[in-house]
Amino acid sequence: SVEEEKEKDTLRVLEIAAGAGVHSYHFSSELLSLTSSSNTKNTKNIQWYATDPEESSIRSIEAYRDDSTAAVKNILQPPLCLTLGSEGILQQQEEDNNIMTTDLIPDSSSVDVVICINMIHISPWEATVGLMKTARKLLKPGGYMYCYGPYKENGTAVDSNLSFDMSLK
Repeated sequence: SVEEEKEKDTLRVLEIAAGAGVHSYHFSSELLSLTSSSNTKNTKNIQWYATDPEESSIRSIEAYRDDSTAAVKNILQPPLCLTLGSEGILQQQEEDNNIMTTDLIPDSSSVDVVICINMIHISPWEATVGLMKTARKLLKPGGYMYCYGPYKENGTAVDSNLSFDMSLK
C-alpha cells in the first residue's frame, strides 16, 4: 500500500535528553538542507523526535519548532516528555500546557537512530541503563545509537570538556 511504502521510506531519529532543543533544531535544519539539495525521488522522509524530562526543555523545543519553517516542522516533530529509569522509559506525562505525551514515539523496532548528547556524564546511572534498554527496544535491526559528551579517553579529556562538565554539576 502507499502508506506502507511511505513508512518504509521514513528515517526516524529519537533524541534522548534534548535539553533546550539546540541540537534538535540544528540537525533538523541540516537534514532539511541535505534532503532538499538531493534528488527528491530518492529522498527519505525524516522524522526527528526530541525528548526531555523537563517541562522547560519541552517548551524550549516547542519554541524552536514554532519559529521554524514548515519544512523544518515536517522533520522536527512535537517534543515528547520522557524520563528514563533502569528499565527504560520511566514515565509518560499526560498532555499539560501543550506538552506532548510519549505515545507519539514509534513502536518497537521502528527507530533508525537513537541519539543522546550530554546526558550520560551528568545523569544517574539508572538513566544510562534505561537509555540502553530503550535503544535495544526501539531500534530497527541495523539501527544506530550515537552518544556524545565530554567523556574521558584513557583517563584524560580536553580542558574545554572538563570545564563544560564542571559547569553542569
